Amino acid sequence: MKRLFLIFVMLAMAVTLTSSVYAEGPDMMSKSGMAKEKGEPKEVGNTVCPVSGTKIAEGKAIKYTYNGKVYNFCCKMCIKSFNANPEKYIKDLEGMKKGKMSH
Repeated sequence: MKRLFLIFVMLAMAVTLTSSVYAEGPDMMSKSGMAKEKGEPKEVGNTVCPVSGTKIAEGKAIKYTYNGKVYNFCCKMCIKSFNANPEKYIKDLEGMKKGKMSH
């Protein structure tokens, strides 16, 4: 049991380290490896995670830039899920703003 727990912890650490490549800091490049366009990306300002649908605590958002827009997420795993189908989650986020979900 202790060995299984240790394997789980090591796997979780590997996923966390790997997924940090996808999150952008102020001076990092986008996932595609291309530098940001001139000018600052536009903040979407979402307070709900587009993937999990949970409210993001003030100051706790993990920011990610996609197509010149900065989206807020509750965790790095949600960014990974977002990258699998970004247009779906953007559409869901727009639906949330209009008061309806498209899940």
